[in-house]
Amino acid sequence: MAIGTYTEVKNALRNWSERQDLSDTLLEEVIFLTENDASSRLRVPAMENMVELAALDGAVPIPSDYLELRRME
Repeated sequence: MAIGTYTEVKNALRNWSERQDLSDTLLEEVIFLTENDASSRLRVPAMENMVELAALDGAVPIPSDYLELRRME
């Protein structure tokens, strides 16, 4: 079963849960929370980047696309 749209995701959740009474608002919240959880746990090489940072007055500016520190040398 291919899921191609946001509406199909919500319908698949309704079918999987066997609950047709779930509101769109509740399903959207579940999807949002699941996306956030997955995004914080899953990393792929395309999301990684190496940068050189220079300390200014003992502090290092954090890049705007920063997700998490993997290694510092």
